[in-house]
Amino acid sequence: MSKRFPVISLLVGLTLLMACGGGATSPTTAPPPTSAPGEESPQSTAQADESPDEITTITWWTEPILKSNREAFLTHIVDSFNAAHPSVVLEVLFIADLDRVTRTAVQGDEGPDIIQSPGPAFVMDYIKAGHVLPLDDYAAEYGWAETIYPWAMDVGLVDGTLYSLPLTYETMVLFYNATTFEQQGWEAPTTNAELETLAQAASDAGLLPFAQSNASWKAANEWFVTIFYNNHAGSQAVYEALTGQRRWDDPLFVEAIHALKKYMDNGWFSGSRENYYTLQHADIWGALGDGMAAMQMTGTWGFLHS
Repeated sequence: MSKRFPVISLLVGLTLLMACGGGATSPTTAPPPTSAPGEESPQSTAQADESPDEITTITWWTEPILKSNREAFLTHIVDSFNAAHPSVVLEVLFIADLDRVTRTAVQGDEGPDIIQSPGPAFVMDYIKAGHVLPLDDYAAEYGWAETIYPWAMDVGLVDGTLYSLPLTYETMVLFYNATTFEQQGWEAPTTNAELETLAQAASDAGLLPFAQSNASWKAANEWFVTIFYNNHAGSQAVYEALTGQRRWDDPLFVEAIHALKKYMDNGWFSGSRENYYTLQHADIWGALGDGMAAMQMTGTWGFLHS
């Protein structure tokens, strides 16, 4: 049996479908972490009083984050945890292309003690392969039900067994270039009709209506399905479908997908299908920041880039 790991699952999206960067370090008495493919830089942890053979080391691989955010993360989460648990050393590595690197490592009987996935649905692959441990005993021992919201516990249940917990929760948002909007005399849209009018106006002005792509993250397709389901079919319809009260081929959802296709057919997503499938994250964020694009649909994780 391959090595199995507890899992922390990153939940992206409030209603449906999931998504998905350096800094200073502090000294540690634990041995340096093994270098992993795609590793940006290791995070050493706070000094522990015990000798190394009395210390339990726990490894956690996470995504690269901005230097300013990393320093706060290390100080307020990693170092504070280690200070409160002198017999445990939490070691964090910031890993580029985290999902692919983690999957490869785990399949090779390696990897971190805590697995961070793009969302609870991604955990199913680990569960089916027998790579992760149930968390029910830990939940009972540490009283997680008393400190974690029921919905947060429920998203990690598979056939009644707890396998993951959300690291955070996020939602979809619309960014726009305020300078471009001011120059063009545009107002932020509040309805679908206003959004489509703006998109056509941006296209007529020689701008990209929406800076979008999936080359850096193929699951970006799911973000737009989420957006259109919620804003065309409506959140109530999505809830009913998720709870088995409405079929996913309901006309409301069919109409939502047709609306999404219209945006692509119109060239509103980065000008063309070709651009959508080839541009990288840096390209689309650069286009939005430089005023070459008017808007971008993304998640609240986009604040890390903006």
